[in-house]
Amino acid sequence: MKTNLMSIVVTIFLITFSITDCVSQQVKIKKSKATAEAKNPVVMKAFEAKYTTVLEGIKNDSSYKRVPMENSDVVWFNTQAFLLWNKKISKDQFVKEGVSRFPESGASFEYLADKFLN
Repeated sequence: MKTNLMSIVVTIFLITFSITDCVSQQVKIKKSKATAEAKNPVVMKAFEAKYTTVLEGIKNDSSYKRVPMENSDVVWFNTQAFLLWNKKISKDQFVKEGVSRFPESGASFEYLADKFLN
């Protein structure tokens, strides 16, 4: 009985690890494609227009709570925003990444995600 239980646990672990590894590989592929697309001036111009629209919207929305980013966080944020806008990561991934760096800013990342996707 112990052997069977251990076998089941090991099998579940290996399946979970395989799925996680597969998802990780897919994200890496999507991000590498996004990197190539970021070199395309047409794509970047469209992203910059969206970015500007989002920033203007934030300035005019008194309900938005600013994410307390330092200058060193801006490159990270811009990368995440580009990946989200370019549909290389999901809204959930964007929010999860944001909350992992800024735990008190979940609502702000939800708000930003919605703005970048609309």
